[in-house]
Amino acid sequence: MADDDSMSDDDDQLNIPDNTKHITSIQLGEVDIDCWFHSPYIDTEDGLHDKNRTIEKLFICEYCLRYFLNNRKYRQHMNECNRRHPPGRKIYEDANGLCVYEVDGCASQVNLKERHIFI
Repeated sequence: MADDDSMSDDDDQLNIPDNTKHITSIQLGEVDIDCWFHSPYIDTEDGLHDKNRTIEKLFICEYCLRYFLNNRKYRQHMNECNRRHPPGRKIYEDANGLCVYEVDGCASQVNLKERHIFI
């Protein structure tokens, strides 16, 4: 029978994913969305990569998908962003005007960093 020390060493080697929900909610354009699942992607605009960090709200430009940690920087970006249409092809629209777009990662000019947040 293995002792407790060898058991914890085996657990460390398995790299079991952390199911911590790092992002509480996102604001995509004018829509607030609660995050339901853990968020393994936590690299942020300030360059800090802390797996224990929690972000209350992540602000995302609905046109270029760039994201921000605070509302002030997000609003500043919205005044300067020259895109006025989400990337991709519209594949769904409901009666309230909520639209879903399909983005071809090879054809789109969306930055790779912004694409990863939606995968």
